[in-house]
Amino acid sequence: MFKTFEKLPNGFGDRLKLERKRLGMNQEEFGAKAGVQRFTQYQYEAEVNSPTVRYLASILEIGVDLTYILFGIRVNQMHLSQAEMQSIEKKAFALIEQNEESLGEKLSSDQRFVMFDLIRTHLVQGKINEMHLDKNNKESA
Repeated sequence: MFKTFEKLPNGFGDRLKLERKRLGMNQEEFGAKAGVQRFTQYQYEAEVNSPTVRYLASILEIGVDLTYILFGIRVNQMHLSQAEMQSIEKKAFALIEQNEESLGEKLSSDQRFVMFDLIRTHLVQGKINEMHLDKNNKESA
């Protein structure tokens, strides 16, 4: 299958705050669009509480770069070919289908989209790491 992350990179709250500010919203406005109160938004940014999948799906819809918030990598900084991205995305869809089959139930479209984004990011990171390892091995040889 695929390796899971042992730990998300530090700074989730800071990246969430930066994305909120990039979108030109205060905590109350952003929270309202994400379906939470201002205090809950503050708690997420302070990393006092962890957000729900529903929250992540909501902020994705308002233009947040979820990959950046969770993993610290901007989607536009991922230097992969179109063919590599298509291969990764097909694998992500297949993994979601396998998950649904093993659970015996369908995920909601919001859950499916968040899962897709997370799995795709994980697979992209793996591919980028593999490319860097190959490059470093060639340079040291």
